[in-house]
Order: sequence, then C-alpha cells, then structure tokens
Amino acid sequence: MTNHGQARSRTPAHVLSNGDLRVKIYRNEHKRRYLFNFVVGRNYSEHGTIKFGSSLGEADLEPMRVLLAEAMEWIEKQPRAVEPERLSVPAVPPLEKSRRSLGTPPGKGAIHEDP
Repeated sequence: MTNHGQARSRTPAHVLSNGDLRVKIYRNEHKRRYLFNFVVGRNYSEHGTIKFGSSLGEADLEPMRVLLAEAMEWIEKQPRAVEPERLSVPAVPPLEKSRRSLGTPPGKGAIHEDP
C-alpha cells in the first residue's frame, strides 16, 4: 500500500492497543509542521501468520472509541513545529536574503524595500 508514492513500511511514531485492536499513529513533516495520520484495525492470524486488517466487528466499536480518544490525547501533546535542527535548509530572514543577493554583508549598507 502506498501513501503519495511512499511505502507504508515505515515505523509508526506511536501504537495504542487493546487486545487485538490497534491504532498506529504516523508523524509526517509538511511545511515545517508535523501532521499526524493514523491507521486503525486489528491483528488476526491467517495460516499461522499474524496479519493486520482494517475490518472491525460490532463488539470492537466501544474499545476502538476508547483507543481513538487515547490517540487524540497523545497527538495533542506532541509538538507541531519541526525543530530547527531537523530542517534541511536553514531559515533565513527575507532581509538577509536580499543583502546576500546584493553582495552586501549583513549589517552594512541600506536596503530600501518598495512599499
């Protein structure tokens, strides 16, 4: 299964469970912010192999509701801004970019911006 061209084989940021039920939470970076996606389902056994499926039964609704509430609490406690050291390109204020493009060292010369 893919998500915008990326394989879903990466490790979840957090997993909540209740019996065979699971909520897997994935953290994604987008425009210097963290966003969270989650996958809900259950573990089941097929021919001796443990698999993960998204089919839930009626009796699973209440336990899954509790897991989703816990997932929401966990997500709310997470930082939303990407830490500066994780950014691939250092953030440069627009004025500094202008000085560099003019060949003027920071703090030297006057730069006039159009209103």
